[in-house]
Amino acid sequence: MKVRLGALVLALALAAVLSLSGIVEAPAGGWGTATPIETASGAAHDPQVAVSPHGDAIAVWEQSDSIYSNRFVPGVGWGTAALIETSPGTARKPAVAIDRSGDAWAAWEL
Repeated sequence: MKVRLGALVLALALAAVLSLSGIVEAPAGGWGTATPIETASGAAHDPQVAVSPHGDAIAVWEQSDSIYSNRFVPGVGWGTAALIETSPGTARKPAVAIDRSGDAWAAWEL
């Protein structure tokens, strides 16, 4: 069974991962309002998140049969979602990793 996650759930899942990992603590006022990090077209699913020891995070997901990514920088927040796979309809099951320097790598099945 494939589980589909919307933007709100994806953002909440990332907050939970950051908090439970002990890598990044919630701000004094709490996490605040969940923010969509995906594009507006199509349902986002198969999200994967990688977090560096410094709190930088990369999220990748499948949406509209393409692979997208977004980056979180502590003190700045989320950037703009970007298409990282250029052959729509052929990619699935994204994965992501990030190192101590904040460099990230993504892979997916074709």
